[in-house]
Amino acid sequence: MSAVLEGDRELLAKLAKLDQKVATKALRKAINAGSKIMLKAIKARAPKQGEIKKSLGRKVKQKKGQVTAYIGPRVNYQGKGKSRKKGRAKESNVEPFRLAHFFERGTKERVVAATGKPAGRHPKVPFVQPGFNDGKRATQEEIKTVLAQEISVL
Repeated sequence: MSAVLEGDRELLAKLAKLDQKVATKALRKAINAGSKIMLKAIKARAPKQGEIKKSLGRKVKQKKGQVTAYIGPRVNYQGKGKSRKKGRAKESNVEPFRLAHFFERGTKERVVAATGKPAGRHPKVPFVQPGFNDGKRATQEEIKTVLAQEISVL
């Protein structure tokens, strides 16, 4: 999923006139502000089961003047989730990033190989795509606002 900043020709023309280093810094601030809004929209749709909602995060990276925000379950998230087994609480060893796609896309009916009995399925509970769609407009507006502020300061 991606969104492209377009429409404000005046703002984009001013950005193009800036030095590459200064323009990248302004873009990074704007993308950082916009990604906060997008993360909030995705978290609002995230399932409350387990640690998936808490594991959602964002990272802003830049490479060759291009600034990109990555939003989703963090790979290195150290959750505090507990699972119950025989009446005792023990640390859960399943990282949320390994489960998030099961919630987003669901699973098909599973069958136990040894017995042939159905083991169930997980229904589709999308949260990333609907959250992206919900937050897209507000994120774009925030990016434009912050970018305009950064350019006007320079």
